[in-house]
Amino acid sequence: MPLIPFADNFLAGSLISLLMPVILLVSLVVWYMLAIKRVPKSRGTAPPPGESIPTPTPTPPPAAPPPPSTETPGGQA
Repeated sequence: MPLIPFADNFLAGSLISLLMPVILLVSLVVWYMLAIKRVPKSRGTAPPPGESIPTPTPTPPPAAPPPPSTETPGGQA
């Protein structure tokens, strides 16, 4: 008994052997085209005319550590 029941007919078998690779090729091309659309554009390109490059906001410098304490523990000198 054949793996695919209707492939025991010569015409059906020849159509399957011709159409399966074509369907696979078409599906791969469609998948590739959809994958290309999802890829972001490269970062090395210049912005479009009239658009400026955003400047980052400066971050404040870190806070200075508190001065060392001259008190002794327990409050007695």
